[in-house]
Amino acid sequence: MLVNSAHVAPVFAASGAFTSCALDAGSGNVWQTLAWQADLPANTAATVQARTSIDGINWSAWNTVANSGDAVAAVGQFLQYQLLLSSLDGTNTPQVNEVTAVRWSNVAHGHPHFDARCAHCDQHTHGDGN
Repeated sequence: MLVNSAHVAPVFAASGAFTSCALDAGSGNVWQTLAWQADLPANTAATVQARTSIDGINWSAWNTVANSGDAVAAVGQFLQYQLLLSSLDGTNTPQVNEVTAVRWSNVAHGHPHFDARCAHCDQHTHGDGN
């Protein structure tokens, strides 16, 4: 067999998932809402799901967070989110630029605290909600 040239292209994945690391709100605190900013070209989709845990061992089921800024379904000190990404046409892909989880600090006093984390858990900024 004689080959003059060959071109190998990466296979386009029509879907994929990203699961965050476990986020700890701290003792006595619970996660409240989950928000995100995403670019969704035509024929693409991003579904965001969340689960929580009171002890970091036993987790709730994954629940879809229908809209950015909606409440997470179950209360817990620990939170994980999952991004389910898909494309129908093989050329466009969805892109999630930011995910923000909001927790209640010191539940007894109802003090909101905002935690902003990138989708890869490698950057973190935060600030009090006052």
